[in-house]
Amino acid sequence: MNSLWEAWDAKDVHSLQAAEFKILAFLLSYPDPADFAQGLAAAKLWAQENLNTQQLVSRSLVTALSRLVDIEMAELARIYVETFDFTEQQTLYLTAHELGDSRERGAALIHLHQILAAEGMYEGPTELPDYLPLWLEFFAVLGVQGQSSEVAVRMQKVCETIRDRLGEEHPYFFVLAAATELLAQTTAGIGNEDSVRNTVLAIQRGEGGDTDAEEEMPYPLFFV
Repeated sequence: MNSLWEAWDAKDVHSLQAAEFKILAFLLSYPDPADFAQGLAAAKLWAQENLNTQQLVSRSLVTALSRLVDIEMAELARIYVETFDFTEQQTLYLTAHELGDSRERGAALIHLHQILAAEGMYEGPTELPDYLPLWLEFFAVLGVQGQSSEVAVRMQKVCETIRDRLGEEHPYFFVLAAATELLAQTTAGIGNEDSVRNTVLAIQRGEGGDTDAEEEMPYPLFFV
């Protein structure tokens, strides 16, 4: 697992951001007790050796890793499931926050699937195409650009909302804080609420996805 983090060049800003996205994707995935501890220890060591904790994103990420590494894996798995799987307001599925169970969510999922599939980043039905760790992995590999930049703007809002609901004492608070800060940093100047809403309305009209919905999408709700 160490090679996963050693491959990133901390002196290059783009590579550093990619590494941070990669670590966040790992941290927000289910902590399988069989191998998560090894990856967590490797990520913490890499972060301590390479990240400048004077920077907000890096400081939050190092704090998150330090917190999680001290938790017994079975307990961490329990916390993860209770926090993200059993609490609807803290789910890690982007469009669930924006649309809930409304019928419009289908068109939104199709649009996200098309973006992922076009880059070869979605291979099957293991996870829905709005799963936050999947997109963090996408940004680690391809960066934040084009259509994905508007997804990143929406994700920043959702991560911020989950972070605030968790509270600072929660083991995953600083994971969501780091994600919020990194997404805000990488989308500065390339996305805004109006452009995101316009994209969503275009999807509803069938211009950006295979949908024939008859009403305007009431989403993203965070931007209404």
